Amino acid sequence: MKSFLKVLQFELGNYIKNKSYISTTILFVALIIIGLSIPVIFPGLIPGTGASKTDMMTEENVSSDTGTQEKQKLGIWDKEHYFSDTSDLEKYYPNSEWMAAESEEDLKELVKSGMVEAGFSLFAEDSYRYYVKNTQFIDPRQNYFENALLEAKKDQYFSENTINRGEIEALYTQVISSEVIALQKDGASNYFYVYILLFILYFMVLMYGNMIATNVTTEKSTRTIEILVTSTDTNSLLFGKVVAGTIASVLQTTLIVGSGVITYFIYRDAWNGMLDIALNIPGEVLLYFAIFGILGYVFYMFLFGVLGALVSKTEDISKSTGTVQFIFVIVFLVTMYSLGLSDSIWIKVMSYIPFSSCNAMVARISLGTVGTIEIILSLIILIASIGVVGWIGAKVYRMTTLLYGNPIKLKSILKNLKESK
Repeated sequence: MKSFLKVLQFELGNYIKNKSYISTTILFVALIIIGLSIPVIFPGLIPGTGASKTDMMTEENVSSDTGTQEKQKLGIWDKEHYFSDTSDLEKYYPNSEWMAAESEEDLKELVKSGMVEAGFSLFAEDSYRYYVKNTQFIDPRQNYFENALLEAKKDQYFSENTINRGEIEALYTQVISSEVIALQKDGASNYFYVYILLFILYFMVLMYGNMIATNVTTEKSTRTIEILVTSTDTNSLLFGKVVAGTIASVLQTTLIVGSGVITYFIYRDAWNGMLDIALNIPGEVLLYFAIFGILGYVFYMFLFGVLGALVSKTEDISKSTGTVQFIFVIVFLVTMYSLGLSDSIWIKVMSYIPFSSCNAMVARISLGTVGTIEIILSLIILIASIGVVGWIGAKVYRMTTLLYGNPIKLKSILKNLKESK
């Protein structure tokens, strides 16, 4: 135990004192804090932030009422007389001023001369021509006109048939009120939280896994291991390296993500709660993610440590760890696909397999109902698996300490371990 603590202290110190580790942490923390402070530093830069929705609506109304915006001038020739007055069109067009033309040719001249920006020639019951000097990629004026024309035709029909339009529209615009009451889990809200948390675990395993494997391999590639094994046992070396790498990576991720969460809640009012869907994570979801996420992460870090022990050159690490990375990617994708199917048989099976329980069980607990016995059983299997992988890893590390050359296959090492008993 004393040897393990010495290795742990030494390796952890190397991580934390490393300039790259420090600069990367500071850089990401600074970027996240600055990014989440934008609504305070530059109010209104991000749509929907800075001022409350009520304030924004008030400002828009004041701006519209005081006529600070320049009115767009439009023309119309209404052969069918759907619009008795151009004021009927103004209510469909924000901030507009209309000019009636005496003929279609007159309308063209109004557009050509620049007296109006665009013109509409309503020459038949269901047809019109749109005149404009230069077409634009996005021009909503036609949509506005078509909506206005449809409403005018409805008014004409109801008037000719003496039908009360208000009563008819009331039938189609009835508001049905409803309330969803989740008696157990609010899976709809938790969906986004689980999505974010599993993504964080995904990037941690893929980013830091090779770092752990590299750290285990480095001393073999420089033959420093030959000196180290004379002063401490290989078990302490492997466990110290893996645990130190795990602590350093979890600490770095916690600082980066934590700084973002804290900054957001400080400036939550400036954001108008826009990011609550991703950052206002319920305590229960966080608790189970911390338990299963960290244990699953430790499980994978020991796997990467074992695979790192199989090679003696750092350039061979990607070949050795590729299989585990592929397995984790598949587990992640299947879990993501199953987020809306938390009661499916495959997600239930995955929640007991140590390779996938860190993802699947978190999803099941957050999005559905899971019995306490199921949670405990999955937890026991995961913890036992960590112990087994750690024990195998220590044996493999001891056996491969002085083996150099081409990467060693894990199958061959396990076979040798079995024969040596």
